[in-house]
Amino acid sequence: MTQTLPAEYPARTSLDVAFWLLERGARDRAVPDLVRLQYLLFLAQSDYQARHGQPLMPASFVARAGLPMEPNVDRVLRAGIADPWSPEIDPKALEFLEDAWRRYGALPLGGLQRLVSKSQTPEVAKRAEPPKQPTPPCSNGAVELKPLPPGEDVRFTADGRAVTRWKPRRRVEDLRQS
Repeated sequence: MTQTLPAEYPARTSLDVAFWLLERGARDRAVPDLVRLQYLLFLAQSDYQARHGQPLMPASFVARAGLPMEPNVDRVLRAGIADPWSPEIDPKALEFLEDAWRRYGALPLGGLQRLVSKSQTPEVAKRAEPPKQPTPPCSNGAVELKPLPPGEDVRFTADGRAVTRWKPRRRVEDLRQS
């Protein structure tokens, strides 16, 4: 029985792409360590999204101290996996990954860091800057975005949007009193 890839993603999981990058690195005798692998995954996802208008893989990246990290890949690879499966990746996406490997695979860690810092999404860059003037709350009750405090995590959806924590405007106790 053959499994088919989800229609919306050329690669079935972020682990498939991670395993492919590790296998490709082994062929070039340049296996990336976990930190370089996280940078390569992030660059592959953002580059594919920019070129093809859709995400390469379902992934949620977390930014910690400037390092984009896909927590599932990090956890699995730190725990160790004795026999990884063969990656299920669309043939067109494999061509893209080969090209991405040629562009990014041999870069030193500092070069990858510079590329990732330049590829911040506009939402993250906007929140990182102090607001120029206060903006009134929206009529629909949305709250204005404030700059992130140092050390707070930024999370990204599979399509590259930054996710902020949702905080209810009123507490449940306040609603009961109303």
